[in-house]
Amino acid sequence: MPAKTLTFLKTKNGSFDNVLDSMFILKSDNTVEGEATFSGPLLCSGVTKLQGAVTMSGATQVTGVATLAGETKIQGATTISGDSTFSGITKLTGATTMSGNAKFTGQTVINKSAAVVSGSLVATENAFTGAEGVLVEAIHSGKTILMPDAPADSTLLIPTPSKAGITYKLVYHGIEDDAADMVVKFSDDACYFKGNLLTHDEDLATAAATAVVFANGSTHDVLTLNDPHAYCIEMVSLSTTVMAIWGYVVSDTVAAFSAAD
Repeated sequence: MPAKTLTFLKTKNGSFDNVLDSMFILKSDNTVEGEATFSGPLLCSGVTKLQGAVTMSGATQVTGVATLAGETKIQGATTISGDSTFSGITKLTGATTMSGNAKFTGQTVINKSAAVVSGSLVATENAFTGAEGVLVEAIHSGKTILMPDAPADSTLLIPTPSKAGITYKLVYHGIEDDAADMVVKFSDDACYFKGNLLTHDEDLATAAATAVVFANGSTHDVLTLNDPHAYCIEMVSLSTTVMAIWGYVVSDTVAAFSAAD
């Protein structure tokens, strides 16, 4: 029989049978099989199995081994630190931190965040003051960062990553060719780019207009984009000292990696 609501039990029929019907089907192995909605703070610290349509809208912490096999919606601030398997339709719309091993085998919807780092309506996302921009890992990592048409030669400082797996995606968001350089570098001499970029010199008509530039991972901590016209550059930290980099740059002069010292 379908579960009875609290309003039904209070105002219409509070018989013992209806009280039993209102409860979740909780088996001896801590498996919840019915349709469930958790709207308050929820702590799951043991072996947890949620097999029905589950909505978690409160502050949720899942620290044990968890299997979520139904249609799952996690809308609140959520911390998942155990080994988790999501095999149904999964939507993560709140602030979610996943530090354990997670497997998504069903349809998964992940909303991608973007930050306009100059002129953003969200003040905390603004990175540039004049010709210098400073990214903040807690604010900008994991986002598509829409870069400005710089009014003068400018520098964007990337923070030294706190751990492996920190990501940034830089995309030129101007509506015309930038007449100023954009230099991307680390905020201190402690991390280095490793990888390559496909670059294209738009004002050359020879084969030399296209080149691949390489960062060696040991001394290259500066990337110079000369009068860029378009670029899409992605990064992910391999450690606290090496940042993998890839993407493309279209400009008036081929982009270049170099060492700050």
